[in-house]
Amino acid sequence: MKYGFKIMFFIFYLFCSVCFASKLAFLDFNLVLQNSNKYQNFVKNINIEANNNYLKFNNKINKLVEEEKDLQDKVSLIDEKKFQLLKDNLNIRKLKILNEIKKIEDNLNKKNVYMYNLFFSKISNIVKNICKIKKYDIVLEKNSIIYNNKNIYDITPMVIKKLNI
Repeated sequence: MKYGFKIMFFIFYLFCSVCFASKLAFLDFNLVLQNSNKYQNFVKNINIEANNNYLKFNNKINKLVEEEKDLQDKVSLIDEKKFQLLKDNLNIRKLKILNEIKKIEDNLNKKNVYMYNLFFSKISNIVKNICKIKKYDIVLEKNSIIYNNKNIYDITPMVIKKLNI
């Protein structure tokens, strides 16, 4: 009940803020990112890096798979202890490769999050400056708008232009 009241109060506050705002604007954040030269270059570079790593590790994994097949073919030719030792060695190398892959994926994810946050911060600053100049009271994200009666302004092109300067 306590949280229900808080949620209802927040929705009421948000509704009243929107109703009494004199100038509303919206921003298509995804379109801004799609049209940001720097962000698209970053995405391109990340994809190239990910693809290169995929090729590198795919070759390593294929070699290990071949070694494992060869080892299985030799199972009847070598004693059990030696077979187990070779199999354990192979499994250790597999784990090392999996750990390398995980580290690289984590690094790529960290880069993605860092760059996304950096661009979000830049976009937020641009939006704040546009709001000060144009005197917008509220800026909504385009996906949060259910209905638009044309009294809401699209600042997306202005943000894209400023971001690409």
